[in-house]
Amino acid sequence: ESQLAQYQSEIENKDILINELQQKYAEQTQELQLMQEQNLSYSNEQNQQIELLKIELEKSKNLLEDERLLMENER
Repeated sequence: ESQLAQYQSEIENKDILINELQQKYAEQTQELQLMQEQNLSYSNEQNQQIELLKIELEKSKNLLEDERLLMENER
């Protein structure tokens, strides 16, 4: 009977340990997911900024081309 109580105690301790490990795993998984979401959000922001810069560059190029054509026509 003493051995049975010891086994039960060991099982309870292992159950507690397993629960703690599962909780830590869940927390770390949640943290990782949050980091991935933040990274994706940051990446999306960067892509939007790149697109805006491309548009601005295209506008500048068009303005320069228009200016060049005007200068040629004035000659």
